[in-house]
Amino acid sequence: MNDFQTSAPAASNGAAGAGAQVRAALNRLGGAIDELTARSTAVTAAPISDLADALVAVEDATDSVSHAFEVLKAVISLMPGGANAPAPAAPAAPAPPLGSAAASLIRSTGPWAAGYLYGVVPPGPLSSVPDNGGKWFAITRGTYVGLTQNSAISLSAVTGVSTALTGKFSNQTDALNHFNGALASHSVAVL
Repeated sequence: MNDFQTSAPAASNGAAGAGAQVRAALNRLGGAIDELTARSTAVTAAPISDLADALVAVEDATDSVSHAFEVLKAVISLMPGGANAPAPAAPAAPAPPLGSAAASLIRSTGPWAAGYLYGVVPPGPLSSVPDNGGKWFAITRGTYVGLTQNSAISLSAVTGVSTALTGKFSNQTDALNHFNGALASHSVAVL
């Protein structure tokens, strides 16, 4: 008989573990094939009176090869990308796309204030909000316009817009003055 596993091996926690499982399964399969070859050779050399026993031995060796092959298939199916592989762990949350996670920062109606991006050109100047310090970005031409302190969102608002305009300011007052000046000169545009 054989000493192979009778059930699929547990899923590996990494490429090294999966590789070791495949190597072990291949070694088992190779050993079973060697046993089958040796027993098949014994059948051809066996006297006719021992033929029945020799054929049973070959049948057992064939079963060992089949089982080793099934173990190998099970190991491979549990590898990353395999049919029965466990679902990969959820990746860390990526930076949100401009239209979804930034929903609290994007508006299409008033109140018209700093700290938000708008999908339309505001009808009047933006008002200030409590300033916690830090950089401010004024986007005057982009897929969204307005003032934000989030550099990733400001970059998203101008990416792919060949005529985009944005400015980086050390405080909210300067950013507001820039944006409201561009708004007064009718140079703010949602593209």
